Amino acid sequence: MKRLMTMLAIAGLCSTGAAFAAQTPAAAPAAKPAKKEKMAKAAPMAYTGCVATGAKAGSYELKDATATGSTDKMTYDLKGGKFKAHVGHKVEVTGTATKPATGDSVLAVKSTKMVAATCS
Repeated sequence: MKRLMTMLAIAGLCSTGAAFAAQTPAAAPAAKPAKKEKMAKAAPMAYTGCVATGAKAGSYELKDATATGSTDKMTYDLKGGKFKAHVGHKVEVTGTATKPATGDSVLAVKSTKMVAATCS
């Protein structure tokens, strides 16, 4: 009788283990939403063009400017740097170009190098 009871107990434990193993695993918790990626800042680039006085007093523009490796010509409002002495000169400006909601392209100047004394 002891043997029968032991066998029944073992059989009961085995069937309980099998029942647990057969159950569908719980759904994995939902993944956390990814954090918003920070917008990468544009790297400074070199732009070559002619310095001209801007529409506003004391402002300057880089006209017929081309970015290194490009043939597209643009006009940029220059922010930062000293350009009074370079009006009418061809220069290479290193900076970051943006286009704010106003629609005018702006070039935040890091450095300036004169290329030629005239624009041609």
